[in-house]
Amino acid sequence: MKKIENTKRRLVTFSKRRNGLLKKAWELSVLCDTEIGLIIFSPQGKMFEFSSSRFYLSVLFFLSFT
Repeated sequence: MKKIENTKRRLVTFSKRRNGLLKKAWELSVLCDTEIGLIIFSPQGKMFEFSSSRFYLSVLFFLSFT
């Protein structure tokens, strides 16, 4: 695997893969009743996120121990 050198192709690939990854995260959270958190930053620095309904509470619980 290597970096896609063509900027336009790289951005198109990022968009497609990002959407696929977000869908897979949602599917895993539904099918397995798991708490999922996913943060993705684009090459331009734009943030995309997914979190299952209870993930925020899990993060707060985790942070209470640190």
